[in-house]
Amino acid sequence: IERGFEAAISCQPFVKSVRIILDRDKIVGTKFSEFDYDEITGKIIRAEIVLKYENIEVNAKIDWIEEMQYPLMYIEKINEV
Repeated sequence: IERGFEAAISCQPFVKSVRIILDRDKIVGTKFSEFDYDEITGKIIRAEIVLKYENIEVNAKIDWIEEMQYPLMYIEKINEV
């Protein structure tokens, strides 16, 4: 699943690299019927993305922030290259 997300995101403009990690400890796998399934939510997704536009490179992340109970997207670093 991670590789599929990475392949889809890497097709976007200016994406230099992308790394997706799913927190498997938070995937419960409990089924009450044969039709139940787990969902991928912001609680289990960790993403690291490097974007480059002209001479600017941006390192961005998506991470679950427990104190906020929110999947926060933020810029970690901006470099001129």
